[in-house]
Amino acid sequence: MIYSVLSISNIFFWMESGYFDASSDIKPLLHIWSLSVEEQFYLVWPSIIVFILSIKYKVVAPIFLMFMFIFSLVFSVYTIKDNPTSAFFLTQYRIYEFSAGAMLVWISKYKTNNDFINEFLFLTGISILIWSVLQFNDQMVFPGLNALIPVLGASLIIYSGDAKYSGYLLRNIVDTY
Repeated sequence: MIYSVLSISNIFFWMESGYFDASSDIKPLLHIWSLSVEEQFYLVWPSIIVFILSIKYKVVAPIFLMFMFIFSLVFSVYTIKDNPTSAFFLTQYRIYEFSAGAMLVWISKYKTNNDFINEFLFLTGISILIWSVLQFNDQMVFPGLNALIPVLGASLIIYSGDAKYSGYLLRNIVDTY
């Protein structure tokens, strides 16, 4: 719990893994490792983005994000072969997942207003996520390239989230008084 409060539970679980590691079934706080990865990312990422956006040339930010996406993905794929535990728990091997979401800021400028395309993209994203839930198992190499599948699904949903009909699946309609 202390590691969680310090936002480093992923590092704790990474250090604890190995030959004599206890089964994940008896680790009630194992699920919090991903929150630490997110917290680490969101503590560092805004500073990097503010710095990148302060550069005179606006094209630098999307190029930087694309570079981070590719570099982290290659780093993850390479590391997962020799050290799958590190690739799973440590932030530097997951940056490509966050970068994909961050790139949507720039990609959304080129959004289409075509209802059919938005419906298709949204439903494709939902289908990809459902397929991932049903097909992924503990025998698969993950994260690495396999993580791109749910990342793609989530990205499609975010990109086309304002789909006229299917978008209602995830819309939060709140009455304001």
